[in-house]
Amino acid sequence: MVETLNICMVSPDFFPVWSGIGTYLIELVKNLPPSIKLHLVTVDRASIPGSRKNVVDNVKNGNLDEIKGKVTIHNIAKAKGTFSYHLGFQAACFKKIPKLVREEKIDLLHTNFPLMSDIFLSMTKVVKIPKVATIHSTIEGQHFGVQRANFGAKNLEKSDLANSLLYYPLRFGEKIVAKDTKNFIAVSENIKNEFIHYMGIDSQRIRTIYNGIDINHYYPDGESEQIPGLIISKDRPIILFTGRLVATKGIDTIVRSMPKVITLFPKTFFLFVGGGSPDYYLKLAKSLGVSSNNFCFYGYANDVDLKSIYSSCSIYVAPTIYEPLGIRILEAMSCAKPVIATKVGGVTEIISHGKNGLLISPGNELELADSIIAVLSDFGLAQTLGRSARITVEDKFSSAKVALETFDYLRSCV
Repeated sequence: MVETLNICMVSPDFFPVWSGIGTYLIELVKNLPPSIKLHLVTVDRASIPGSRKNVVDNVKNGNLDEIKGKVTIHNIAKAKGTFSYHLGFQAACFKKIPKLVREEKIDLLHTNFPLMSDIFLSMTKVVKIPKVATIHSTIEGQHFGVQRANFGAKNLEKSDLANSLLYYPLRFGEKIVAKDTKNFIAVSENIKNEFIHYMGIDSQRIRTIYNGIDINHYYPDGESEQIPGLIISKDRPIILFTGRLVATKGIDTIVRSMPKVITLFPKTFFLFVGGGSPDYYLKLAKSLGVSSNNFCFYGYANDVDLKSIYSSCSIYVAPTIYEPLGIRILEAMSCAKPVIATKVGGVTEIISHGKNGLLISPGNELELADSIIAVLSDFGLAQTLGRSARITVEDKFSSAKVALETFDYLRSCV
């Protein structure tokens, strides 16, 4: 095992964060040990669909300050959409990374699966150093989630549509990258087992290390905070969802649960925070007769605004169809909020039903509505679930603990 390490990390998601992979990398960088020299190869993201004005510039300018001096960032391509830029980034990686490896004497390449940013490097094998990939999901799992959501092609977000149309070539590329990767980090036992099943990888090559979040940033506040850009009276319970507006997140299940909840708690406000187009969900809410006074699609929010948003909510919901772990779930739990999530994937490794959250069946809007009503009706239950949730995150999912374990493993792979 080496004492010092020169790592090149590769991801098209960093600042501003578009998915959980970006949050994962930021937390690793923030907790970087002194013995690691880090280069981050990523994209320059000019805009985020569904974001409010200037939010991208605000995110970049604010968050880059806290990691200044810890990492050298290489923006080798630009991103405008949610999927189409990947090919350009993959080509740029093929061109730029071999030179970076030589000039900076890189010891290890760290990638994120199944983004396949290193697909051309894997095909040509021009980079000879060891490679470790963190498995956040699989093409197979994403495809399953999109198919089960059953939205119809015209209602799918671009990345979901691409997964459906390009499923077979993506699976082929996934196998190429996996074969060329020495070792893997799985963000949950569930995704580890899924990866072994679909890819036939020896379990000895995979270490499970959970995602971590900053428990000093996401912490319980005594009073709810005002949500930037929204005025909601304090007597209104807020049901919160955060995440990209994609089919696998189960957002339609939340919308379908709204009428029953609002009938019993008319002041309830459903807040949807995340990038992407809300058109499908707006039409669904209208067809169900839900008043626009009872919900809002807020758009993208940076981590500073997210802290205020979590603090303001009464309940956090995550009725996902496919979820290897769930960083946003951990953030809400760290803020001591009662969480209602689906019993899928790695979620069951986070939440014990009735102890630190509630679990429901995926796609079941009646179970979701009944669970929301149960928590809104019982302040003691809400408090108990929230307190236990915070303890769970402190014990198992703090980013400082996870980063230490991750970098120790990366050292062992050289």
